[in-house]
Amino acid sequence: MGEAHPPQKCTQVEVLCDEGKILYEQGNVDGALECYERARILEERGDRAETLAVIYDAIGVLHKSRGDVQEAVRWFEEAGVWDSLVGANAQKNLGNLKCGLGDLDSAILHFQKAVTIEERDAKGTSALSASYRHIAAVHFSKGNFCLSLQFYDKALLIEEALPLKESLAGLYSNIAAVFAARLDTDKSIYFYRKACSIEEKLQSPSLSSTYHELGTLYNTKGDLSTGIEYFSKAVDIEKGKPNAGLTLAALYSYIGVNYYTQRKLDEALKFYELAHEIYVSTATQGADLVASYTNMGLARKCKGDHGKALKDFEEALSTEQLQPEPDMMCVASVLTDIGSTYDAKCEFTSACSYYQRAVAIYEDKSPMSMCLASLYNGLGADHYSKGELSQALRLYQKALVIYESEAPTSMGIATTYSNMGLAYKCLSNYDTALRYFKKSQKLRGQEDTQDLAVLYTNIGLVHSAKGDWGAALNEYSKALKIQEKANSPDLSLGATYSNIGLAYRHKGDIDASLKYFSKALKIEEENAPGSLTVASMYNSIGVDYYTKGDLKRAYEYYTKALAIKETKAPNTIDLAISYSNIGLVHCYNGDLDLAYDMLSKAMTIEEEACPNSMSLASVYNDLASVHDNKGEYSQALAFYEKAVQIYKLKSPESHQLATVYNSMGIDHYTTGCYDRALEFYHRAKVIYEKASPGSLCLATTCCNIGLAYKCKGEPTKATGPFGIAIRIREEKIPGTQELAATYGNLALVHNALGEWDDALEVSGKALKIYEVQAPNTLGVASLYNSIGLVYFSKGQLAPALELYFKSLAIRECQCPNSLDLAASYCNIGKVHKQNREYEASLAIFSKALPIKEMKVPDSPDLAALYDDLGLVCERLCNKQAAMFYYKKAKFIQESKCESRFIWG
Repeated sequence: MGEAHPPQKCTQVEVLCDEGKILYEQGNVDGALECYERARILEERGDRAETLAVIYDAIGVLHKSRGDVQEAVRWFEEAGVWDSLVGANAQKNLGNLKCGLGDLDSAILHFQKAVTIEERDAKGTSALSASYRHIAAVHFSKGNFCLSLQFYDKALLIEEALPLKESLAGLYSNIAAVFAARLDTDKSIYFYRKACSIEEKLQSPSLSSTYHELGTLYNTKGDLSTGIEYFSKAVDIEKGKPNAGLTLAALYSYIGVNYYTQRKLDEALKFYELAHEIYVSTATQGADLVASYTNMGLARKCKGDHGKALKDFEEALSTEQLQPEPDMMCVASVLTDIGSTYDAKCEFTSACSYYQRAVAIYEDKSPMSMCLASLYNGLGADHYSKGELSQALRLYQKALVIYESEAPTSMGIATTYSNMGLAYKCLSNYDTALRYFKKSQKLRGQEDTQDLAVLYTNIGLVHSAKGDWGAALNEYSKALKIQEKANSPDLSLGATYSNIGLAYRHKGDIDASLKYFSKALKIEEENAPGSLTVASMYNSIGVDYYTKGDLKRAYEYYTKALAIKETKAPNTIDLAISYSNIGLVHCYNGDLDLAYDMLSKAMTIEEEACPNSMSLASVYNDLASVHDNKGEYSQALAFYEKAVQIYKLKSPESHQLATVYNSMGIDHYTTGCYDRALEFYHRAKVIYEKASPGSLCLATTCCNIGLAYKCKGEPTKATGPFGIAIRIREEKIPGTQELAATYGNLALVHNALGEWDDALEVSGKALKIYEVQAPNTLGVASLYNSIGLVYFSKGQLAPALELYFKSLAIRECQCPNSLDLAASYCNIGKVHKQNREYEASLAIFSKALPIKEMKVPDSPDLAALYDDLGLVCERLCNKQAAMFYYKKAKFIQESKCESRFIWG
């Protein structure tokens, strides 16, 4: 027998398979398929099962690459029949195909069949590792993270035992992705760093992507500096690649976002512009370019460069609208950004027009979308800023409907609750405000987040509005603790410092207030120099210096604020506020005409920009104060009435309205119209008793009521109001000058009732406080005067005169030409008159006369002085002068003390 030779068909099959493989690698799928089909026909005639399985599997791959899924499945199933490694490979191909079709359960079954074979025939190999990884990936897609990690762990045991190669780095990255999905950021970083270590050794092309993932994770942790470090490493790699333009632009954008989040706006803008240059140079016209313009606009807006920001946003809008099929949701988002920029410029009409365009898109395209709910919130905030609280609440309610339906436990609904709380706070409905804040807090939980810090701030604002500054400080301190822990001196921290400063200001600790406003200013100047927020800080510091009586420093900071506002916010409410503050400095300095000029500028802006606004009411109030200082009480009352009409419309139970009522009462009191004074004091008292019982404002009002009853000649009605004031002040501000003044006023009432021992006892309490707190001040002068009146009433003229002179010495130095000084002159004159020292009496009464004629013409006090002068002149036998003064007194006394105006 001759030598046997192997069948020729085997060689032909191998040649055809090799040729098919080459054609496939060249992209000639049809040619490759023809070769494998010929090989299949030849092989099916023989008995080489293993080779036939390989051919079936290859044909399946070729059909898959042609998109013929059914044929691919057919041939993979043919190959998968073999209980061999070739069959296992076919099962993996089937699993991958099923994954692509979304049939994940079937995919797992095929991968598991491959594992069964490979655990028997290929234990410890990369093939088995790959199967484990396939199963893990499917479980990951299904959200079964624990099962996913179990199979990745099996793969890891194999891969770590094999020689180092890139697949191990990929496996670490897979595991890291699972931990990231489980929000276990630290473990995710750990495995990405292990992947990174291998990729750095092997100079893997995946290294840039891993750096990117690490940068994103560190961002999630709030470690923005480390995030930037990894993004920058990715940038260095991408710069060395020939066609990395768009990837590089994306990385620049990520770095820009990091700096923007840290409010390092110049750095953010630098990287946004680098990304933008790439997009422009590559003629990018889609979403990336729109996002680039938007990012630059947001950075410039935060810098206070609103003009350039608007140009960027308009470019973004134009770019998106020029697309063949514009993304209208993107258009709506950019319109919202433009609206918010006009908000920042205080151009609320323009802002609303853009917001409404955005709303129309969302209501048409996605009427129950979170974006629309957010926009309703934004529009509501715009109306809230303009004092249009009912419109704000209506829009917040629309947002609430969406959130309650689509996301009842979301942070969006928590924000809406907070916004509603703020609106109700402005309506002085504090209980309702706190109820909404509690709803928000329940949704946010107890984790120390920035959102929780905002909530604490809002609750603090309600307590501030109630005048409970201690409770407000407590809430602001909670917010501060969270923000300082973040170790990121951003603008929200500056706002909290500002709130704390305001609370300390109202508690009377101006030095602490200045300390916190200065901290806020430092942050604002670093993050947004020359911005309107910086101007606001200048203004606040100016207010504190004004309160301390340092008018030079107050004027310095007010003018710094004015310089920014005149440039960046002309004809706006913010500018009006600066005019008002500077006007008040001039008023305090006695430059009443300059004060009136500045306040009139403020009024003109307010009346045009926001008629019937609360801030306009404040300007009317300040203008009234200028008239008060000029002794023009009728004009003052006219402006107070304008303020009253606004407060009654906008906030009928507010502290501001009560304060104006008090001021109107004081004007009537000063002109001797005590009944009218009491009418307004009682209106203020009703508001305070309802809104803030036990407050210091109520104590002040009760003091005013007591004084009015005393001067009206009804001292028995004065004791009750003074008693209320003393109880409040003894509890709230023990040992203070305000309490001492109240004791002094009560002493006057006891004196009027002939209760001289009680008067001296109460006066002693007052004097004890003044000697510690404020010796040689106007408060002490008033007290000396009060005690002198008691001794005068008891007929002890010598000690009375001594005390009157002590009072006079202080008042001549500290308040020349004031009504208090005139009162001292009159009291001394009365002692001289009682002692029949008529020439001395005439001389001292004559000093009081020009002051009272200028300050309170036609008042009962002036009439009483005329009577005293008439009597003294009569005793000095100057009958002509006596008759002159008696006639003047009679003219005033016969005039009815009624206002020429009817007050609401």
